[in-house]
Amino acid sequence: PGISDLKKGPFHLASAARVPVLPVGIVGTGKILKSGDWRLRPGKVSIHVGTPIPTENLPEGEEGREARRAQVREALAELVARGHIVS
Repeated sequence: PGISDLKKGPFHLASAARVPVLPVGIVGTGKILKSGDWRLRPGKVSIHVGTPIPTENLPEGEEGREARRAQVREALAELVARGHIVS
C-alpha cells in the first residue's frame, strides 16, 4: 500500500508551536482492526520512530507546512527503504 497521505493538521500545529516533527510509522493496525469493526483481533503492531525534523528554519505559512510534509514523507520513505517499515 505504501505511505498514506499525510494530513495537514499536525503540520499546522508544528508550525504554530515552532517544534520539531517526529516521523512515526505504524505497521500492522489494518490486520488487527478491520474497517467498520470495533473489535480488535490478535496480531502484531510495529512502531518505527525516525529522527526529529526541525521546523525553525522553514518559512512561515503554507510554503513552510508543505516543506515539512515533504520532509516527513521523505523520512518515512527512508524508513521503508531501510526495512524499518514494511509497506
